This record gives sequence, structure tokens and C-alpha cells, in this order.
Amino acid sequence: MKLYSPKKNLQKVFTILVFVLLLQNNGWGQASLPTTWDWTGTAPTGWTGTALGGTYTSAPFYLSAAVSGKYTAASQFFTIFFNSVPGVVTYNLYKNGTTTGYVFTVQESVDNITYTTLKSHTNALNALTNTTWVNFTATPLSTSRYIRFYYTTKDVNIAVDDISIGVPPTCPTLTGATQAAAVCAATAATINLTGLVASSTNNAIDYTINGVAQTQITGVNATVGGTASFTTPALAIGNNGQTLQITKITNGSCNTTFTQNVTLSVNAIPADPIGSISPAANPACVNTTLNYSAAAANFYWQTAAAGTNTLLPTTTDLTVSSNGTYYVRNYNGSCWSAGNVASAAITINTAPAAPVSSAASLITPTSFSANWAASATATTYYLDVCTDAGFTAFVTGYNNLNVGNVTTYSVTGLSSNVTYYYHVRASNACGTSANSGSQNTTTTKSATSDIISAGGYRCFHSIYRKYCFSINFSYWSSSMANYGKRWRSFFA
Repeated sequence: MKLYSPKKNLQKVFTILVFVLLLQNNGWGQASLPTTWDWTGTAPTGWTGTALGGTYTSAPFYLSAAVSGKYTAASQFFTIFFNSVPGVVTYNLYKNGTTTGYVFTVQESVDNITYTTLKSHTNALNALTNTTWVNFTATPLSTSRYIRFYYTTKDVNIAVDDISIGVPPTCPTLTGATQAAAVCAATAATINLTGLVASSTNNAIDYTINGVAQTQITGVNATVGGTASFTTPALAIGNNGQTLQITKITNGSCNTTFTQNVTLSVNAIPADPIGSISPAANPACVNTTLNYSAAAANFYWQTAAAGTNTLLPTTTDLTVSSNGTYYVRNYNGSCWSAGNVASAAITINTAPAAPVSSAASLITPTSFSANWAASATATTYYLDVCTDAGFTAFVTGYNNLNVGNVTTYSVTGLSSNVTYYYHVRASNACGTSANSGSQNTTTTKSATSDIISAGGYRCFHSIYRKYCFSINFSYWSSSMANYGKRWRSFFA
């Protein structure tokens, strides 16, 4: 029989109390992750044994701050005791010498009793240098709560600096997956995901289709609501009804396996249309009508080779008023045919624009040249000449006169010293333009104009001189003295 011993029980209680007190002081309290130290000031909670062999305070033996830890003997070590699953351990080492017989070990432990090697440093493995700091990382087990930096075999002094233990990445989650919409064969499908870790980035998705592993999708970023999507390769009609299964999502060093299934929906592509497109006229004026020889309700007119307009079935001819090529495609209610029937290039002509008139030239007492600029697509021009700005009093022969395909025309048979007005219209097989702007010009005075008879004399006003002569031509005078008053009366 085992006797109850109050003394032994008191000893156990005392031992537990002492251990709890030790945990509560800075030397053995637990660090909260993440934790980091650059050897300045007091070591953080949970960091013990950091005195080592002293510190370095001269360059190049420190990094971010002007101090680092210093190993000077074998078996020197310091320990970090923490309270949760660790992430990546990061640290920096530098050796103060050229010898190569050192062994430096980073260790991990669950209970601070049994340690195993996390990363070993020798001249042959994860080597240090005496010319630059070397940064190292290591990922401990999720159950480890102690990390120890231990100088196993001393050969040269070693500096340590800027040590940190991070938190592990949040392992991926997933609550649902669906296909965004049914797709046509030879088209990629979009798969929507829900229940991902909010705002997680660079997720990698492993999935299968019908049990066959597909290429991993990388770089998938979740929204703040934990949603994301990815795109499959182009699917075939044979994939319709098959299962896409998401098998694993990886983020950093953490991954989670899943059996999230999506039933794929893939629709068939209809056959390419047959038949031909015939225009009523080509080229045509203003518009033309297209007819499809194999018209059916599932064949649709299109203005582009890959058009998807369902408003214009070929059961009705298509009237077009623009240049271009027109098409017919087959639609089965879900998908469009890959191919099409194309028309010949359709040319639609229109009446030319109104020409731009310009000032008359080569003006004489009986003629002038009317001028204008060419109008694109014009094949002839029509000229009007009038003696009024309203174009109601036409000069004989110049009412809608076809002058041919020219841009200047000589207007003849006119009276001297008279103001004339003109404008033109451009025309082609598709119609006639509006009038151009009007121009006006005045013919010059004739050399024998304004002949006047008076008192047995005939007088006329020449562009060179003023003359009077007797009716029977017995007397000529260029003097204002002869019938001066009448001269002035006639030529005032």
C-alpha cells in the first residue's frame, strides 16, 4: 500500500510555483510572435543567454544597429522561448577570421530538453564568410517552442545579428467553387471560388478535370470578402458534365487539401452556315439589299466576321448603306458557329458634296471664266448664270448648263459693264449636290459703248477718249467745246 505523504505533495506544489515564477521573469517568459532583436538594449521577453562572449561594436561586425552578439567559445548559446506556432526564422552570421573548422548550429525543441538540428553551418554547408554578412532562413516544426543558437565547435569568433521569428502563414481555406457560366466548346471556363482567406495573395490552385491533373494556377489573389476566380484551358464538348475538382491550395509554406467539385457545363458549337450572299446592286447608289440563299431563322446577318447580333435573321433581306463586307453566322441559342459566309465587298456610292466656288477670272466686256474646286466623286458639273443674286433672271443658255467634268468654264455672249452671278452643282450617277456658294462679277466697258446722238452729231464714250462726229462724218472732234453741255449731259 502506498502511504499518503503530505511532505512530498508540498514539495511538488513548491516545485510548480518556482517553475511558474521562472516563466514569469524576463529570462524565461515566453515571447509573443513575431519577435525580433538587433542586440540593442535589453533582450526581449523569452530571449535568454544572450550575453554570450560579449558584443561587437565596430564595423563591419554589426548590421542595422552598431552592436551584435559575439561567440567566442564552444558551447556558448542563447535560446528563444515563444508561445505559439512559429513561422520562418531569419538570422545573420559573420565570422571574424579565415579559418574553416567551425561548426555552428541552429536548433529547435518542443520542451527545452531535447534539441534537434534546424540548420547547421560549416565551411562546407551553409558557410559563413569574413567579408560580408550572410542572411539565413529556416522553418521550424509547428510544435517547436524553443530555438537555440549554439556554437558547437569553436574555431573562429562569430557575430550574430538581426534575428527574428515570424508567424506562420494562414493556411488556405475554401468553402465553395462554381462555374461562372456555361461556355461553348473551344472556350475557357471561369471558376469562382469562395471562402478563401480574406485578402490572401499568390495562392496556387491544384485541380483535376475528370481525374486528370491540370497545370497549377498561380498568382490567385482573394478579395477582402475571400472570393477569387481562375480560368481553365479551353474546354471541349467532351468535358460537358465532367467534374473539375480542386485538390489543393498552397500559400507560401502552407497548403491545404480539398475535394471541392464543380460540374462543368460546355455547349456544342453549331455547324458553319452554307449558301451565298447576293447584292441587288454592287456598286450601288445610297443603299443596296443583300439576299442570303439559304435563309433560316437560326442564321443571322452580321457586320463583322465574329459578330453576335441576333436582331437580324436572314429570313429578311438586309438593306445596307455603308461600304464593307457583310456576313452570316449560325446560332443554336447558346453558341455561334466558328465560321461564316461572307459577301463580296459592297460599295455604296452617294451624290457628291456641293463644290466650293471661287472668284471669276479673265473678265472682258462680253465674257468671264467661272471657277470652282473639284468635288470628290463628281463626274459632271451644272452651271447657272444670272443677272440677279436670287437666281431668277437666267442668262440665255446658262440655266442648269452641263459643262462636263471641269473646274473652270468660259461664260460668253454677255453685255459690257453688267454684274452677273453664278453658282455650280456637282453630279454623278447617284445624284446632284446642292448649289455651291455664289460668286458675282461685272463685265468691263466696251471700247465703243454708250453712243449718243444729239444736234446733228453722234457722240460716244470710248475707254480711250471721248469723241463727237457729224452724222454725215464730215466733222470729228475730241474737244469738249463742241456741244459741251450736251456732252456733259450724256456722259456726266
